[in-house]
Amino acid sequence: MFLRELTVKRGDATYTYLKVVESARAQGRIVQRTLVNLGNVAQWPPDRLRALVHELQRFLGEDGPLPSEALTGVQLRDCRQLGPYLAVSQVWEALDLDGLLTRLWQDRRLDPRAVACVKAMVLARLVEPCSKLAVWELVRRDVWIPGVEGTRLPLHAYYRTLDALYETKPAIEQGVHRRLTHLFNRDVSLVFYDLTSCYFEGTACGKARQGYSREHRPDLLQIELGLLVDADGLPIGHEVFDGNVKDVATVLGALDRLQREFGVRRCVFVGDDGMASAKNLATLAARGYEYITSVALGRSTLGRRLLREAPAPWTWPAQTPTLRLRWVGTVDGARYIGSYNPARAAHTRASRRRHLRACLEGLRALQAGPKPRGKKKTPAEVLTAADRLRRKHGCQGLLRVALADERLTWAVDGAALRAAHRLDGVLLLQTNAATLSDGEVAQGYRSLWRVEDAFRHLKDGLRLRPIRHWNDAHVLGHVFVCVLAYLLERVLEQTLVRAGVAMPARAALAELRSLTVAVLECDGVTLRRRSELTPAQRRILAALGLPEVPSIW
Repeated sequence: MFLRELTVKRGDATYTYLKVVESARAQGRIVQRTLVNLGNVAQWPPDRLRALVHELQRFLGEDGPLPSEALTGVQLRDCRQLGPYLAVSQVWEALDLDGLLTRLWQDRRLDPRAVACVKAMVLARLVEPCSKLAVWELVRRDVWIPGVEGTRLPLHAYYRTLDALYETKPAIEQGVHRRLTHLFNRDVSLVFYDLTSCYFEGTACGKARQGYSREHRPDLLQIELGLLVDADGLPIGHEVFDGNVKDVATVLGALDRLQREFGVRRCVFVGDDGMASAKNLATLAARGYEYITSVALGRSTLGRRLLREAPAPWTWPAQTPTLRLRWVGTVDGARYIGSYNPARAAHTRASRRRHLRACLEGLRALQAGPKPRGKKKTPAEVLTAADRLRRKHGCQGLLRVALADERLTWAVDGAALRAAHRLDGVLLLQTNAATLSDGEVAQGYRSLWRVEDAFRHLKDGLRLRPIRHWNDAHVLGHVFVCVLAYLLERVLEQTLVRAGVAMPARAALAELRSLTVAVLECDGVTLRRRSELTPAQRRILAALGLPEVPSIW
C-alpha cells in the first residue's frame, strides 16, 4: 500500500489528485487498486495534510504532534494532578476494592456513588491527608482520580459513607485478607499485635475517655487502636476500644477475630509485655497458638530471679555485634531467653548517669535552702520536693533521702545501682514455641517494630489524629479510612520491590506529583492530555502494571 499522486491538466488548470492504492494481481498481471481517493489536494495547505495524519494517528491510538491549524480553537479548560492518584488507583484495583464494596453494599440504600466516595477519601488520605470537606474540594477542582473523575459527589455522601464503612468493617477486612492471600500468598505464621492511643477533639464520641496517653496528652479524651499485622507489615485487622482500656484486656478479642473472621488457626502471636498476663498466655496456649512476648522485669519476680542466676549478660554468646542471647530457664512449659544489646546498655547507662547527676544537683540546691529573698520550706516540704526530684529523674530506687536534724541528707544505694547496671540492655523473652530457635524467637520479637512503624505512619504520615468527628460511626469510619490508606501504602511499596524498584512508597508518590492532566476543548470536542513522563515516572508506573499511559484520550 502506498500513496500515488496523479496530475491532470485541463486547459490552463492543473489538478493534483492523491490516492491510497495497493498492488494486486488480476488475471495474471499486476494492477493498482484504489483504496482511498483523497481528491484534488493541490490547494490543500500543509497544515491540512498534517491534521489528516494526526487524525489517523489518533485512530490508531498513537501519539503525534498537533497541527497548528488544530490549535487555533483549542482552549485549556482545566489542569489537575494525576500521577500519585494514578499509581495508588492501580493498587486499589489490584485489591478489587471497588468490586468488594459494591458486592457488600448492593442491598443497602446507599448513593450509587458511595464506592467512589470511599476511593476518594482513602487515596487522598495517602497522597495528601486532609479533612473530608477538603477531599470534596480536591475532587471537584484539583485532582484527577481514575474512576472518580467524572462523578459529582455531594459533600454529605462522604460522611454517610463513613457509617457504611464502619458497619461493614469485618466483611471488608475479610475480603481484603482473601485477596492479599491470593495475590501475595500471604504469610500469617507470625502475627504481631499492639495498641496505641489517639487523642480526640470533641466530646460526642462514646468511646472517647481519658486514659494513659502514649502521646503525652492526658488533658484530652482519647480512643485506643489495636492493630493486627502480618510478617510483611500488612494490616490484617484493627479494632477501636474505649480510651481507658488496658492493653491486656484487648488480647482475647484479637484472638477471637483471628480465628473466627480470618480463619487463622495456628500462628505465632507476638506482643509486648503489656499483653502478657498469665490469663492471656494460658488462653493462647489452650487455643493452640504459640506466642512470643517480653517479661516486665519491674513486675516479674520470676524474671528477675532467672536473670540473677544466669551469667552476666555481657558474657552471653554473641549472635550479632548488637545482640547476645542465652537460654535462662524453662518454667511450666514456657522458655525464657535473655537478650542483651551492648549499644542499648551503654545508652541506658549514660542516660542514668545524667539523670543521677541532675537529681544530686537538685538535692544539693534543696539542702542549701532558698535564695536570700526566697521563702524557706518546712522540713516536710523539703522532703516532698526531694521525692518529686527523684521521681522526675527516675532515681527512686537508687537514692535514699531522709531528714537529719531538719537537714536533708541522701545516699546512693550501691547494691541497687549495681543491680540496675546488670540489667541495662537486657530484655527477657518468654515463648512456648518449641520449634523456634533462640535466635528466631529474638528476631520474631524484634520484628514487633512493624506494628510501631504502622502506628507511626498512621499518626504522622496519614494524620490519623487529631480526630474531629462528632459521632461514633464517623470516628470509627475515619479510623478505617486511615488503616485502608496504610494498607495501600504497604502494598504499593511491596509491589515496587517485587518489580525491582527499590523505592519507598512515599518517595514514589513524591516523584509522580509532577504528572498532571490538562483538559482541552476544541470545536466542541473535549480532549485530555497528560504531561510528559520522566524516566523515573515511567519506571514506577511500569512496576505497577502501567507500561503505557496514553498521552491523549
